[in-house]
Amino acid sequence: MEDPDHVRDCTRRHFYEPMNKASKLLSPMGLVHQVQCSSHPSVPRYRYWTVSEKHGKVGDDEEDGESGIGLLGADQILAIIQHLPIQAVISFGMTCKRYKAIAETDALWLNICKREWGSRAVEAWPSAGRQKAGWKGLYRQMVVLGAAAWQRVQQGPVSPTPRASHTMNVVNGRITIFGGGCDGVPFLCEYGSLVLLQKPLSEEMAERWQPINFLVIYECGHLFAGRHLDDTWVAPVPEPICAPVQWQLVCSGLPSGRFQQSCTAVGDDLLLFGGINDKGTRLSDTYINSGGMVAGDGERPRSPWRLLDVSTAPPPRGAHAGCYAGDRKVVIFGGIASDATRLGDTWILDLAATPLCWQEVVTPTSPQPRAGHTLTWVGGKRMVLFGGRGANFEVMNDVWMLDLEEEYPSWVELQSSMLQPGHDHPGPRSGHSATLIFGGRVLIFGGEDSRRVRKGDVWVLDPSMALQAGSDKSSYQGQGGFSRSRSSGNSSSYRYSRRLWKRLKQSGRPPSKRSFHGACAVDSGKHVLIFGGMVDGEVNPATGAAGLGFDSELHILQLVP
Repeated sequence: MEDPDHVRDCTRRHFYEPMNKASKLLSPMGLVHQVQCSSHPSVPRYRYWTVSEKHGKVGDDEEDGESGIGLLGADQILAIIQHLPIQAVISFGMTCKRYKAIAETDALWLNICKREWGSRAVEAWPSAGRQKAGWKGLYRQMVVLGAAAWQRVQQGPVSPTPRASHTMNVVNGRITIFGGGCDGVPFLCEYGSLVLLQKPLSEEMAERWQPINFLVIYECGHLFAGRHLDDTWVAPVPEPICAPVQWQLVCSGLPSGRFQQSCTAVGDDLLLFGGINDKGTRLSDTYINSGGMVAGDGERPRSPWRLLDVSTAPPPRGAHAGCYAGDRKVVIFGGIASDATRLGDTWILDLAATPLCWQEVVTPTSPQPRAGHTLTWVGGKRMVLFGGRGANFEVMNDVWMLDLEEEYPSWVELQSSMLQPGHDHPGPRSGHSATLIFGGRVLIFGGEDSRRVRKGDVWVLDPSMALQAGSDKSSYQGQGGFSRSRSSGNSSSYRYSRRLWKRLKQSGRPPSKRSFHGACAVDSGKHVLIFGGMVDGEVNPATGAAGLGFDSELHILQLVP
């Protein structure tokens, strides 16, 4: 028989204390108020555990020597603990045999999986995996996420041509690819002026010239560049997910040809900004794609893109990064300006505002200027920036969080390399992809290092592992599972209770190493599609160095076991 004192002590430590932290979440749901005895026929009097927001503590009625939580039925306890943090659920199950049985209930872990990853993702998971391991076992597998499997996806009779530095999005069940660059003639750009190359450059000469864009590669004494593309391709997300993809060319010519633009999904719309054309011109126009008409038999194709009239726009740029910012807002950061300098500014466009106007966001601290980086929305009004190439062409692997939740926006660096020196993390890179997958995590694939050596590794970044360092009492629990507190200094950093980064083992048939490819998540974030990019071309017999190639293969990365 369980020791009542032991049960009461463990319940108070492992259940009540976590409940104090969860009280703000549960109070609006009516799960932490006193319940009339009529709701509990087995309870003779008015007794129930309560959360007092005024005093910030949990109390219970122990007149008869029984813990208040012990008087609740299993269904009532399940209704409560399904809202607790995972560690609190596990700790609660360690208090006694009865609570362990409740904490192991499959229905509980089903609700936890839905809470963490969404109902659509959970309902679509393979039933074989659930039957074998149960929902708790499946949750454990998805949290650990130690491996992923690649498979090449076949494409229909027509498909996008080989390209890199294009955009790839999924909106309303359709995959959309726009623009990018492809093979072209060699040239150089110094402060925006094009010069045709007549002979190979020495390394000293190459360092004095600014490359026009990230399609310009220094290979064996030559600088190569490419032509821009202006086509829009659309395909329905295949069912089953590995079925051949049937592409359709929707339009070309609008928007004008470009590469290294940003394209962001906002509800059922796509918002495109900026980019670079093959004349070296940096652009600052804003287009929206609301779906439009996909041409069918006997129909004339028409462009789904429409130029937006914005009263203020950021300076022209390309190789910047953009993403959704919540509440129909889009944010961009950095890029390459018209004079080939790297930018470090942040801009936001609110599509719900009238008139439309890009607004610059000024913060006390911000990432250093860069291009070729990624910016990924991770839930709420928070975005994660990773990597890129800096003003001195150095390649970086720092991680920053842009937080728009509070009254004053802020950039916060996630300093994993300093706070977790023994933990593995990805090397510096630019031209990689960063895709939001289930659980609010970000999947990083590919890119290239400072020597422009292309990569093929896969990493998962988990922002929920971050706990900001701070000593005052203004901390709160934010969406995504990490806590935020305002420190007294001018800058902030995050501390980690667990690993922020994890490298995935790859099985199946991985694609060749690449950079500046397109990527998007499908099937509720359980799979990631990869298309195109720059890959190693034919080897030069004289030097033994690999050339540059543009790819048109489509691959899928499966994350669900």
